[in-house]
Amino acid sequence: YYDALDAFRIMGIPVEVLPYAPPVNESYLPYNPYHENPDVLKRLIKNKKVLIFPNISGFNQTDSELIKHLLENGGTVIAFGPRIPMGTSYDRSLIFGIEKLDTNKIHNEIIDLHSFDKNFGNNKRWELGRVKLPVWKSTGAKVIAVFEDGSPAVVLNKYGKGKAVSILTDAKTAAQKFPNLVRDIFDDVGIERYVDIIGTNKNTDVAVTKIENGFNVAIINHNDTKLDVTLKPLIKTSFQNSQNWIDLVSNKEIAKLKNNNPLKITVMPKSFRLIRMHE
Repeated sequence: YYDALDAFRIMGIPVEVLPYAPPVNESYLPYNPYHENPDVLKRLIKNKKVLIFPNISGFNQTDSELIKHLLENGGTVIAFGPRIPMGTSYDRSLIFGIEKLDTNKIHNEIIDLHSFDKNFGNNKRWELGRVKLPVWKSTGAKVIAVFEDGSPAVVLNKYGKGKAVSILTDAKTAAQKFPNLVRDIFDDVGIERYVDIIGTNKNTDVAVTKIENGFNVAIINHNDTKLDVTLKPLIKTSFQNSQNWIDLVSNKEIAKLKNNNPLKITVMPKSFRLIRMHE
């Protein structure tokens, strides 16, 4: 989990750690519920939460049922490899649309098959170095990206009304080697994001809040050196309006830009910036 949290810090994407509350009648130590909590399921679906599984090998009965019912009701899950979770009450090949073969291979490149990299130019290939991973095959999932040998690297499977995405490297490798592809996949499956935060690392924390006609973004720099960060708005804006960037600590305007042009800022060592963008 630490590596997964570091991965999202590197990509500048804030995440939540959601505790699984048992049903009220099973709410006693050690909080190992025997039955799925329908209130949790309703809340996840209502709030459009996307569940991220960072290299988890499998789930027990209660968790398996929650994931299966979440997908059946239109939810989204994203699993990072090299382990994709098996379930007690679901078939992994049906949920994720892939099957692991009894072999490993060293990969050195990922190739985007669907031109997802819309926000960062036309790059469709990413160097991995030398990464040893299990080999998978699709059992019905749509292959979004492949390794250099043509085997699946990223797949999307539809189950019920929902979507299950498998990114077959671990989260930290994905964040370090092909973060732009991961961001675009998140956008494609409906994760609600308002700004790309480029230039962060594992020693930073970020938070983003939507406001009317804009957003607030906080960046905390735990490094001993300054951090140069680029903020690229993702929200739809009116063509004729300018986007005003305000430093909420000093309450001073930083810039006035148009057309979702990015803003470059510096965060000093052991410090933070709190910025607002609004039309």
